Amino acid sequence: MFERKMVGMCNASRLGAIRILVLLTALFYVLWENFPVFSEVPFDWYRPIGFMMFVPRSMMAVLLSSSVILAAFKLLLVVFLLMALVGCQTRWSLLAATVMYFIYISVPRAYAWFFHTGLLPFYLMFFMLWLPVEDGLSWDQSQSQKKGRSGEKETQQVIYGWSVFLLRAVMAGCYFQAGYAKLHNSGLEWFAPWNLKHHILQDTLGIMHFRFQVGLGTIHWPDGVWILLSAAAVFSELFYPVILFSWHLRMIYPLIGMMLHGFILLLQNIFFPDLIILQLIFYDWDRILNLNRFPWHDRRGTVKRPKTARSKTV
Repeated sequence: MFERKMVGMCNASRLGAIRILVLLTALFYVLWENFPVFSEVPFDWYRPIGFMMFVPRSMMAVLLSSSVILAAFKLLLVVFLLMALVGCQTRWSLLAATVMYFIYISVPRAYAWFFHTGLLPFYLMFFMLWLPVEDGLSWDQSQSQKKGRSGEKETQQVIYGWSVFLLRAVMAGCYFQAGYAKLHNSGLEWFAPWNLKHHILQDTLGIMHFRFQVGLGTIHWPDGVWILLSAAAVFSELFYPVILFSWHLRMIYPLIGMMLHGFILLLQNIFFPDLIILQLIFYDWDRILNLNRFPWHDRRGTVKRPKTARSKTV
């Protein structure tokens, strides 16, 4: 019942479209970041966190010693991301891109603090390593001569349905965790009028990528407005997983998420390109763009049933 109504079945094109969206987002983040500049920061300031603590410090010292090495690392990462995006040698290029992307996003955090911009593409790339994302909308699939076997169609569609559901659940879970963290760290003080006002003014007056001054105009807003905004922010994240079980919410909620991050950019000068773009994975792009009309949309496409002679009535 759950599998039929909540997960559903789909073809490989929908999963392939998600692969393209995720890798496009990662590629945008990589190109946006000025990675070679970290060679100018003293290596003594390098403080790795998490799994990066297991990477030999001597290896990172070599990587961070020269802007040329960092630029070459970035270029190689871009190549692997593009290969995985178009589905060329997807298994290996996606693995290489995921490992290199992990190192890429870990370096700024080792010099600064743990921020969440750029994390979501990594989470999705990690889970895509275990899913058949190369079966649709990929170069590998278009070059493959493998034929489907009779009776596989329904099983494969269920596999793709579960794969799409899992990737969407990863993103929804990240939003839930963000809302839970707000309440866990701040408690009921999160809803205090001064709390959100403090964050907006601090980010508006701080050194950020952008210099919008819209946040300064919010100082004199009534306390009731701040309470409503605080509640809307935390509960929109806590209830995000609900969209996994409602088609109607999947059409509306991602648009609300884009608007929310747009307001964050204007009010706090914080840009979340990954969280804006990845809202699109909740839409069924194989249907919207009619991707099924292409003969290469699904490596394990529809299985042709053998023709059988009709029985004649005597």
